[in-house]
Amino acid sequence: MSLERGVLEEKSSTKIDSRPYSNFLSYVSKLLNRKKTSIGLFISATIAVLLVCLFYLQTMARWTYAGFPLDDSWIHIEYARSIHEGRPWEYSPGYPSTGATSPLWAILLSLLFFLSSEPTSLISQVYFISTILFIASAFLASIIVRDYTKSNLFAHLSIVGFVLTPRGAWLMLSGMESPLFILLILVGIYNADKPGWKYDLFMGVIGGLLFLTRPEGVFFLIVGLPIRLLTTWKGHELNLRRLLSFGTSLLLACAIVVPWIMHCISVTGYPLSDTFYAKSGAISLSSITIWNEFWAATFREFPFTIIGLFGGILLIFKGKSYAWIFLITMLIVYFTSIPYAVLVNNARYMTPLIFLLTIISVTVVGVLIDQLWKNPPNLKIDLSYSLAATILILIILVPTTPAFVRQADFFGNSVKNINEMQVTIGQWIYENTPPDAKFAIFDAGAIRYFGNRTVFDLAHLVTPELAHGNFTIHETFEWLRDRGCNYTTSWRDWFIYVASILNIPITELFRITLSDNVICAGPEMSVFSINWDESIIWSNTDTG
Repeated sequence: MSLERGVLEEKSSTKIDSRPYSNFLSYVSKLLNRKKTSIGLFISATIAVLLVCLFYLQTMARWTYAGFPLDDSWIHIEYARSIHEGRPWEYSPGYPSTGATSPLWAILLSLLFFLSSEPTSLISQVYFISTILFIASAFLASIIVRDYTKSNLFAHLSIVGFVLTPRGAWLMLSGMESPLFILLILVGIYNADKPGWKYDLFMGVIGGLLFLTRPEGVFFLIVGLPIRLLTTWKGHELNLRRLLSFGTSLLLACAIVVPWIMHCISVTGYPLSDTFYAKSGAISLSSITIWNEFWAATFREFPFTIIGLFGGILLIFKGKSYAWIFLITMLIVYFTSIPYAVLVNNARYMTPLIFLLTIISVTVVGVLIDQLWKNPPNLKIDLSYSLAATILILIILVPTTPAFVRQADFFGNSVKNINEMQVTIGQWIYENTPPDAKFAIFDAGAIRYFGNRTVFDLAHLVTPELAHGNFTIHETFEWLRDRGCNYTTSWRDWFIYVASILNIPITELFRITLSDNVICAGPEMSVFSINWDESIIWSNTDTG
């Protein structure tokens, strides 16, 4: 009897001891399965993005040679060149500037100059970096959707929606900082809900990097830290250690951004890039009208944006509120500060928010379908997923595909316009003007980069004294005259009119006229020489 009891006790003991082993195997199995699905999502994201980029670049090749659809892309590259040449943030040699909207992007691009500074090679390298960031963003978007919906199906569908996001591919290949900005936002959102003090610190780092990518990135911290603090308090995890980690998070963010802020203050006396001050200002009734018309057209053409904007409220109840609250915050910030500026140039500042609307809309549909499947009359899971896929195809794939194709041609046409106007004028200046020539210019990117002459920016993006001088038009040209500026590149009709009003003698040296302009501010731009000495009014002061 005792022997039998011993055997039973041994079996019982063995059974108890096997539970941790079984739990461990279950954990490993889930981990491997999760890793397997992540690899599948990464492969899907890579294939989808490469196909999209190939389609856009092939379409561009039918329009023109390699380039960028925005002149501002060359501003970033010019700042990158200044870093590489050891004169950081001098847009023209000897003229410190704070016009870098994205100093982090300029620093990243400066590394490319170690490989090659030849324009075609440089453009290809920017395409490569942008494509890598595009892949990473599409993959991370799918991971976020998978974590929110617990579904691989919705994760894969989100990749399709992400790469077809209206204006998305156009923006990702534009040479602008947007791919980096979008990726950092998604990294921040992915980690915003993670428990533990280490992620408090991580939020500070990401917030600082976002600020250096675009000034409005600061709202990642302004929104994120209070939400995270509230979540920590509700979870009864708020203690001295967590309070210290939140404080350290702010210190880390400050450590990242303070050097750039100090540079801006030392040059202009203001803490932000000049680009911010040039684009912000009083809000007009017409700018609000344009804002309203844009969103009315967006809701009408792309119904998933309505689901993302209003349905995102559901994520609050799922404990995954950060993406939606950040989206709403940014919409409010843009509307109350620069409602028109965020919509110019193919709504390039608004497109990152539409990326978020895509992610949120897929998530909302997934959450609703999941709730429907939990309490169905007689609804099987296969039918549930089929319904979800059908809904997402109807609200995302069907409306976005025609727009996606149109945007490819718009991308090619835009690159063609910039190549034919700003790039060509820059090349002409380099070949036909003396090396010490000084230019007053509009569109400060390609003209400065290819012309390689000292420039003063009439649009107030990269020349601090003009940006903050509050000059009248007459005082602006006095300032230019006193600095020996004898040339200008400008919109032809505008400058001829200004010269006639101010009695400035000018000679037109070179002109570009676009017959298919879709992206430039005007169809004609000219190079003028300014003949100060031929006017009694303007020759009474020696030029510098």
